[in-house]
Amino acid sequence: MDYNIDALHFSYCMTVLCPFLGKYEKEIRNAYPDLKIVHGTHQPGDTEGFKKAVKEMLCPTVKIPQDMNDVIKRRFVLPED
Repeated sequence: MDYNIDALHFSYCMTVLCPFLGKYEKEIRNAYPDLKIVHGTHQPGDTEGFKKAVKEMLCPTVKIPQDMNDVIKRRFVLPED
């Protein structure tokens, strides 16, 4: 199947968090050798802070509800270490 695209962008979230990124990229390159693959969709910020924020969203320890908008707007509250 031809999707008529010039490039495939892996999101920033995927490049930072996905343990299978290398496997996905290998399979895509094998199937579509001429397709350009771009890692990330925007300028990366603090990678470790991002990972901690995602962990806090999935397993909250802070009482206030938080989501990805809080991460993007840099108002996400992390637990005290």
